[in-house]
Amino acid sequence: MEQEPKTTIASRTHLLRKTLKLTQSEFADKLKLKFGIISAVEVGRTPLTEQNLKMICYEFNVSEQWLRTGEGDMFVDNNAQYESELLDVFRQLSEASQKLVVEHAKGVVELERSLRASCQPDPA
Repeated sequence: MEQEPKTTIASRTHLLRKTLKLTQSEFADKLKLKFGIISAVEVGRTPLTEQNLKMICYEFNVSEQWLRTGEGDMFVDNNAQYESELLDVFRQLSEASQKLVVEHAKGVVELERSLRASCQPDPA
C-alpha cells in the first residue's frame, strides 16, 4: 500500500512563503499573480499549475524536487549548478581554448572589481 506524502505542494507553498517572510499578496505580486490564486493554492482548493510551479522555482531559487515532493533542500545553490556546468563545458575544450577562457575570465573579474570600486562612496 502506497503511503501518503507527509506534506502537500499546498503546504510546501505556504511554508516557502512563510520562510521568505512574505504575505500572500507580496508573494503573488512577485510572481505577477492574483492574491486569490496563492490563497487558493495554499489551502488546497486550487492545484498549483505547472507554469506557476516553475515560476516559483525560478523567482525564489526553489528546488523543483522539494516543491513537488518535499525531498531535498528547499532552495537550490545556483552557484554549484553554474560551477558544474562551466566545468563540464571547460573540460570539452582544447588546452589552447582552456587557456583563452581562463585569461578572459580573469579579465572579467578585474572589470567587475574596478566597477565595484568606482561605485563605492568616497571616504569623508
